[in-house]
Amino acid sequence: MDFKCFASNYLRKHRLLFICLLGNACCVVYIMNATSQILEHSQQHYAMTRSMRDSCGLDTGLKPKPPPSLDMRDLIMGLGLDGKMRGYDRYYAVHFAKYRNSDDFSLLQLSFDWGDARNLLLLWVAYFEALSPASVGGIRVLLKPMPLSEFNVLNQDIKSKACKYDPYKCESIRVIEGDASDSLVLRQKFVDMSPSRDSAYDIIVDDWSHHPAHQILAFAWLFRLVKPGGVYVIQNLEPSYWSQPGAEVNGYSLFGSGIGKPPDRNAVEKFKQLVDVLMLRHSNVEVRAFGSSVGELDIFSVTFGEDVLLIHKKDAGSQYHQVSALASDMNQNSKLILKPDIDKWTQDAIKSSAMIFV
Repeated sequence: MDFKCFASNYLRKHRLLFICLLGNACCVVYIMNATSQILEHSQQHYAMTRSMRDSCGLDTGLKPKPPPSLDMRDLIMGLGLDGKMRGYDRYYAVHFAKYRNSDDFSLLQLSFDWGDARNLLLLWVAYFEALSPASVGGIRVLLKPMPLSEFNVLNQDIKSKACKYDPYKCESIRVIEGDASDSLVLRQKFVDMSPSRDSAYDIIVDDWSHHPAHQILAFAWLFRLVKPGGVYVIQNLEPSYWSQPGAEVNGYSLFGSGIGKPPDRNAVEKFKQLVDVLMLRHSNVEVRAFGSSVGELDIFSVTFGEDVLLIHKKDAGSQYHQVSALASDMNQNSKLILKPDIDKWTQDAIKSSAMIFV
């Protein structure tokens, strides 16, 4: 049989989807409401595409066509995630766009709440259109520690919506468990793995406990794993400002947090120091907020948004930091300002923020 054309075309304006095999009368045309039924449509689309290939003699090993290409806001509305994203998509749509059609893409997500993890996974699978099992790294999710029996159940549940949306991309997702508030865990599960195909990421999203000390600690260990040109994201910075008596977040005490509090109690105050690192890079004063091993000299930009922070790493081959470092080393009048030791004061902060639950 001579098949001349296989096409899938989505016309968002009229909510029409055409799947056609031209040349031997194997054609399907149907109408859908993309705004309210994207999730159901994707599964139908996947099954229909496979069925058409089987019945018409096409290679069933081919990758199914991706779901209709929508912008992030439309996807969020259609997937029913509008009330769960806290407006983060306003920033993600800009900063993640260059990875949307990349087939060499990897993302690490730190998740404390399994429901939030499931929603984010669904969005990533829907948004990153070139994601596939062949993608280098794919999507990794670090979920809070729990008994193995419970983890096995949640592992499937967390991936359920994403796998229903696109069974093919589902194969690129891996969920592991570990404590992102523990330096040893972060080192063993991620830093000590480097270099490997699973140890470098284009995007890292910290949606862990939202405790200031944990956010700082995770960045100190994991930013070095962001690929050149990649971005490190911290969600839910608001708890750094909670100062009411007995305040806690996800079972962790927020004693000492509040507006203008020291950096070991307020993550925003700590990350503001990265602005000093950037602004003073070409002066005779060098600032270190975390230390050279963290990779702060590779920072390209620091973007504070509404309850979110995005820290970009320089592209590979950037000349700016090399020239600046050389000029500073040769300047006999240069002055080095070191901020408090990251490991010591972060660990002290974690110890003082005792867990309320066991």
